[in-house]
Parts: sequence; structure tokens; C-alpha cells
Amino acid sequence: MIDKNIIIVQARMSSSRLPGKSLMPIWGDMSLLEMVLRRIARATTINRVILATSTNKKEDILVPIAKRCKVDIFRGSENDVLGRFAKALEKYPAEAIVRVCADNPLVDPMMIDNLVNFFWENYPCDYAMNLGPNTGFPDGVGVEMVLADALRRLDKEAKKTYDREHVVTFLHDNPKYHCCYLYAEKKYRRPQYRLDIDFKEDLEFIRELVKRLPEENAPYWTTMDIITALDEEPELLKIRKGGYFIMHELKSLVFEFNVKTNTKFGVGIANNLGRYLKELSFERIGIIIDSAVSATKYGKDILKNVHEKNFSLIKIWEYNLKAEPDYDSLDKNKLNFLDKKQKPMVDCFVGIGGGSCIDFAKGLATLMTNSGNAITYRGFPTHLNPSLPTIAIPTTAGTGSEVTYNAVFINWADKKKLGINTKHNFPVLAILDPNLTLSCPKSMTVSSGIDALVHTLESYTASHLNPLTMIFSREAFKLIFNNLSKVLDNPKDIEIRANLLLGSYFAGYSLMHSSGGPASALSYPLGVHFKVPHGIAGGVFLPYIVEHNVKYGYDYADLYDRIDTADRSRNKKEKNQLFSQEIFGLCKKLDVPCSLKDFGVSENNIGILLEETEHLDKAFAQNPIPFSVDDGKQLLMRMIDGGWG
Repeated sequence: MIDKNIIIVQARMSSSRLPGKSLMPIWGDMSLLEMVLRRIARATTINRVILATSTNKKEDILVPIAKRCKVDIFRGSENDVLGRFAKALEKYPAEAIVRVCADNPLVDPMMIDNLVNFFWENYPCDYAMNLGPNTGFPDGVGVEMVLADALRRLDKEAKKTYDREHVVTFLHDNPKYHCCYLYAEKKYRRPQYRLDIDFKEDLEFIRELVKRLPEENAPYWTTMDIITALDEEPELLKIRKGGYFIMHELKSLVFEFNVKTNTKFGVGIANNLGRYLKELSFERIGIIIDSAVSATKYGKDILKNVHEKNFSLIKIWEYNLKAEPDYDSLDKNKLNFLDKKQKPMVDCFVGIGGGSCIDFAKGLATLMTNSGNAITYRGFPTHLNPSLPTIAIPTTAGTGSEVTYNAVFINWADKKKLGINTKHNFPVLAILDPNLTLSCPKSMTVSSGIDALVHTLESYTASHLNPLTMIFSREAFKLIFNNLSKVLDNPKDIEIRANLLLGSYFAGYSLMHSSGGPASALSYPLGVHFKVPHGIAGGVFLPYIVEHNVKYGYDYADLYDRIDTADRSRNKKEKNQLFSQEIFGLCKKLDVPCSLKDFGVSENNIGILLEETEHLDKAFAQNPIPFSVDDGKQLLMRMIDGGWG
């Protein structure tokens, strides 16, 4: 007989951060593992509980605890935890699995039942969670649930060591899996409270916390018992190393950071384009150049330099699309670069312009080696032939397209913006010449600069950050914020322009290795349906997202200290409040609209944006403080009239 819902608890003795923690006492003589097993046994929606540990002899000592708690036992691989779960499922078949980590002593059986009911109410779905902080609950009271068939697919598809160790991370990064999120009611919303045990200080904190919890409920305290105790005695939180948002010791981190693009930076270096192309052994050159850039003296000088190098073929197309690039325009213009046999006439593309122009070059590079219409490759296509090489030369400081593989395109038929995103489209060379940004008009300077600021702040706060993204995003913020406030008064200052260009480059790298967030997500439907430039479309939401995060406990103090005019003598709470004010102030100075009415949005047509918001929950989940679909809708309604202009 197949069970409907089972819990698999993963536990081991060989934790790298706190070895042997499973046996450490939490309440009286009750160990961490026993407390977890006894608490989850009270969940009424669960048919079976399995302790899944490894075959390492060190784990033998966990078996008697499981037996005492009347829990089934499965033993498998020590490091391949996903494989361990899949094999446990083979032995104990079920329709769905609730995953519990044994370092969460205060996991709440009521939260388990709530999630199980939510999961089946939203079926068909592959995954659901009510884990903090992204859903608003204190971190450690909730769980995650995965459909059995989805777990089997994960076991076949996830190859990286990190994904095998962390069970469901591959699912989060793959759009073909349908994920649902159960967000906390207001009374439970305490994402800043972290209740798991990773370090010695965490253990001390939990031991002190349970002493304050109602004795009559022990050890089955409710989430409200925990919240009440911490609300009444917040000083307890100081026992830990910090709040929720800490970067743990490097020995406990696994991350990747790939730099695929060779980069050249310097004033005037774009005039060496011809030489750089020769050094890369390209002879048939396709150039996509923004029509406004080709009309400038410097743009003409760059093209003249290329012509002087005697390439066998140079084909130039001036990018002059009035709106953001779309799939139909790609199909129409690829014909300029194909011969009668539908073979590419060029062996590389050079994109000279803003992010849209560079994206267009990437899209053409894909279509030269992959037949069919551009729409065929929308999203994140796999099994493509390698694209033609692309050289990216940005003339705006904002998108970061010169270092990423993403290329954004609109499908006007369904008014969706997805793009062609393939790792074959990392530019082989990025040429960053501040001279090219001097002719950038005010509107484009603001739009691209705000876009870079959104990239910076969202990558800084993303759930997938790592030490290197933090370095890039911090430096990017310093360069972008301090110079964006000056550039409109000093548009010809090459030092300011250089700082902005380098800052946007850093932000691009940081974003590529982390993720976006609510402001970026909300910008897409606003841009498509109301023709709002991408940077501005994200920028209008950014101050409100920062305000929301500060309100619920996120710490931006480190970034505040990087503002040139910061008062570094203020305490952390004051710095965060001032940081939010600084973001509002910058947007106001740059004339970023504060009301959606400025874009033609009204009570009569906002419905399309509200409808599109229903599909943005995955992006919203990347925010460090819970930001639900309902929060997104409320923000849209609030911004019909604006609130800070």
C-alpha cells in the first residue's frame, strides 16, 4: 500500500559546523533529534515518519532514538542526500514527501499539517514550502513538501554536488517545476527569527529560548509561544552571531562563480576594435550598432578603424527599433546575415549600444547556427548548437548585458518578455569605454543607471548570494549610487561616467551569480503592457521594496556606510531608516515617476498588471523579507496615486 504523505527526516552526526549536534540536549535530557521526532509525530496529516541517515558507522548511535520514537529507519549515501531520499522513497512508497532537517528543534506539527493541506489544495504542483524567511515564518518552524514523481525526476536530472547535497535546490532553479508558497499570516510574520541550529551559539540560543516557553506546553510549544517569547525578550537574539542574514564560515559554503567574458576597460579603447577582432582571428564581421551611436563622431571613428583593418567582409546593421527588441524583429533581420543557402555570412557579431542592442546581437548569434523562428528558443532552451561569438561594447551604464548570457526579447502575440537565454551567448569579449557613454542622453542615463541600481540591491539581498557576489554588489552600489546622483549635473565628466560604467559591470556579474527580486519581476509586465523602459520600470518599485525590507528587519547598514554623505555615527536601526530615505531621495532627484498613472495605468486597466503578478511568486521568493503575490498587488494599487513625489 502506498502512503499519501510521509516525512523524511535527514540527520547525521558528522556536521561540519557543529559535529554531534543531533545528540546534544535541548530541553532537559531530550536531545535535538528526539525533540524533532517527537514534535513532528503530532502532525495529523502524516502516515509515516522515516529517519534517513547515512551508512557511516558514526550514525549507528541515532538508531535507538528513532526506535524509541517509533520511527522507521533508512540508511543510504552520506553525501548524496538526494539519492538517499530517492532510495528511501523506493522502500517506503508515498505520493508526497515532507522534508524535515533534524537541526530544526522547534519545527511545528501544525505548520506541517497546514502545508500538507495547502499542497493538495493547490495540486497539481511539484513543490510547496512554508519555510522562513522567504514565506515570512520564523526560520525553523516550517517545512517543505515535494511530490514523489518530482523527487524521482530530481534524482535523475540534478547532477551537481551542491544539488545532490541540498535535495531540492535544482528544483528552485528550474522553471519546469511548479512551486507553491504558503505565506505567513500577519501574526506569524517574523522572518528575522532564526530557530535552526548550525553553530554553538545557535544551540545556546535555543536552550535559553525554551526556558522562556510555557512549561505546560513542553516540549510541544506552538509557533505563537515562540514568537511571544522573542517579542517580549528580543535581547535573546544577541546570543547568536547576528540576525538571520549572516554569511556562515567558508567551510560550510558551496558556490560557483564563473567569469566567461574577457574584459577590456579604458577611455578610448573602443578605437582598437579592429585590432581586437584581428587578435581573435575573426574575418567576417557582423556589427549591430545603435543608430544614435553610429551618428556620433566617436561612433564613426570606431567603424572607420574596423574598415581600415581589411577584413574579408563587414556587414553593418543600424539598430533603430523604437521599442525593446522582439522575436519577430530577430527573424526579419537575421536574413541580412544569411546567404542564399541559409548559411551565416559572418563569423562573429559585435554589439555596440545599450543592453537591447547587445541582446539583439546575441539573439542573431543564436539564430545563425540554429534554424527556425526565434520564438522557438524563448526562455531557457537546451541542446542548442553553439552560437556565433559575440563582442559586447556597451554605450550605457546599466544593463550588464556585456557579461551575461541573457538576451531579453518580447513576444508581442502574448505580451510576454522572456528572451533567449543560453550559456552559449556569453560574450567572448567586453569592451568598456567610458567615452561611449558621454553621448548618452539624460533619459537613457537615468533609465540604465536605475537598472544597474536594481541589479545591485537585488543581487545583494538575493537568497542565492555568496561571498563573491557580496563583494561585487557592495562595490557596485558605491560606484553607482554616489555617481548617479552627480551625473545629471556633470554629464561630460568622464570620471563620473567611468565609475558608473564599472559599477554596472560589477552589478551585472553579481546579478548573474545570484538572482533578481520583486522590482525586476514587476518591471516586466509594466514594460510590456505600458511600454515603459526596462530600467525605469524596475526603478519605480525599488524604493518601496527597500522600505518594505527595512520595515521587517533587513539590514542595509553596510551599504549605507558606502554612501559618500552617510552619517556613520548612527546606530544600525537609524542607518537602515536613512538608507531607505536615500533610495527614495535619489529616485526623486532623478525624476523617476512615483505614480503608475504617469505611464497610463489607472483603476480601469490595472487589472492586467494584477493578473500578471499572480505568476511572479518565484521571483518574489528571492527577496530576503517575505514579499507575497498579495504584497505585490497591494503595492501596485498603492502606486496608482504614488506616495513620495
